[in-house]
Amino acid sequence: MTTRTTSPGPLAASEVRRSLLVLAAIVIVAGVGIIVFWLVTTTPPGLSSRSQIAHIEISAYPEGPSPVVIAGSPQFQAMVEAVPVPLPRKRLDFSQCHFGVKVTIRLVSGASVTYGPCKLPLSIERVICAGNGMPPNCDKTKR
Repeated sequence: MTTRTTSPGPLAASEVRRSLLVLAAIVIVAGVGIIVFWLVTTTPPGLSSRSQIAHIEISAYPEGPSPVVIAGSPQFQAMVEAVPVPLPRKRLDFSQCHFGVKVTIRLVSGASVTYGPCKLPLSIERVICAGNGMPPNCDKTKR
């Protein structure tokens, strides 16, 4: 007894090719969408000078007191000096953290960027240190 195998005809091969092209197009469109989402959600507003900073808020997450720092005070000046120019990208964080610290930097233009609560760039950690009156290289555990 012989088993006979048949190869797909030309119509079936063209359907497979068309399906692969459609799948490739879907993957490309999804990839472009993810890249655009990443760029939009992680790109901070432009900061070319620290004089553009109007307000810095450090707050506990999910809730907690936000210290009030008066613009022009030595503490505010220390925080402003710790802000990197240009601002770092926000880190996308899909983890389910339940607590942390948020840092919001508002510019005189009205634009703002919030970092945290889970993952903060090291340069933003320095802003927290300055807000707490500690040296720029303070350790998280000492806050």
